[in-house]
Amino acid sequence: HAGRFPSVLNMYHNDSGDCRLPQHVHFVWGLSKDFAANGLRCGCIYTDSEEVIHAASKFLYFFQVGGTIQEQMATCLEDDTWVDTFLSQSRKQIWNALGITQDRLHQAGVPFHRPEGGLFVWADLGKWAHAAGGELELFRHLTTLPQGGVLLCPGASFRAHEGWFRICVSSAQASHLEVGLQRLT
Repeated sequence: HAGRFPSVLNMYHNDSGDCRLPQHVHFVWGLSKDFAANGLRCGCIYTDSEEVIHAASKFLYFFQVGGTIQEQMATCLEDDTWVDTFLSQSRKQIWNALGITQDRLHQAGVPFHRPEGGLFVWADLGKWAHAAGGELELFRHLTTLPQGGVLLCPGASFRAHEGWFRICVSSAQASHLEVGLQRLT
């Protein structure tokens, strides 16, 4: 996919390149998605709101990232060549996995939303959930399959409509994803 996911922050850049956010807009970014660093809980908040900064400063003391992790992340992020290479390869792998997932869902007649960015696809597995005895039963069944290759969550976890599941496409190799999707549908 040649397109790029547009950031909402692009709306707030002025002619000099500065990003000034309105008081009601706050940007939270973490390393977990872009850098496959799930679990590190390392990120930042960008805001021009003194109220948000004041509130965040009251509780952030309890959620500080350890010095070793800060040092390792700084070393990685300061290496522009490494960052550009990693993000480029990651994007290609994710778009490939999105394509495989969408093709497989389409072939199986599963309704789904085509994402414009992100790491997952929303799919309506209501027919399969009903046959399995409900969303949680389908989820339990799929998570007990050996080497399933598909990480999915029932939509109820995200307040989605009954029968919709979030399929994460970035958590498996393409070959494992294909096998998992075949088992799913």
